[in-house]
Amino acid sequence: GRYYSLRRVDALAIHRAMESAERFRSGQGWWFPDDWGNWTKPQGGQLTLRLTGDQPKRLYLGLRGLADNEQPFTISLGGGVARTDTLDPQETRWIALRIEADVFATGELTIGLKGEAFDDFAVSTRGVDTRKSGLGLVGFMICEEGDLLSRADFMEALTLDQLDTL
Repeated sequence: GRYYSLRRVDALAIHRAMESAERFRSGQGWWFPDDWGNWTKPQGGQLTLRLTGDQPKRLYLGLRGLADNEQPFTISLGGGVARTDTLDPQETRWIALRIEADVFATGELTIGLKGEAFDDFAVSTRGVDTRKSGLGLVGFMICEEGDLLSRADFMEALTLDQLDTL
């Protein structure tokens, strides 16, 4: 398994373990990365992953809510709705999903992230930042469902607030 952060990388040095999640963002539904992760645009954003194998996968998505309002959201996998829920204002929540092998049988998995509400940054920044943000994505981790070591390592790093060590 592997964890991918969607935050902006300001590092001046490149090392072997450094890999950008930028390559997974697809479509026009994303803003540029921030220091915590990435906002989707109001229409929502998509991730596209190339997957192999015929066993189910486990996906963890770190979601971030709006500044002042609740954020109803929908996560879709392969075009089908996988989860709907609501984030409280300023809430960060990790969602775990089981992905059946038939959802990525073509070798590709599309993950849709759509918030029903949005923040207009122009209001709070007096027009300096004109973005309208939907659902926030901190990062994601995907592994084989049976890869208990990767799952435990991820949960430990998440619990200890050390995702940057993965």
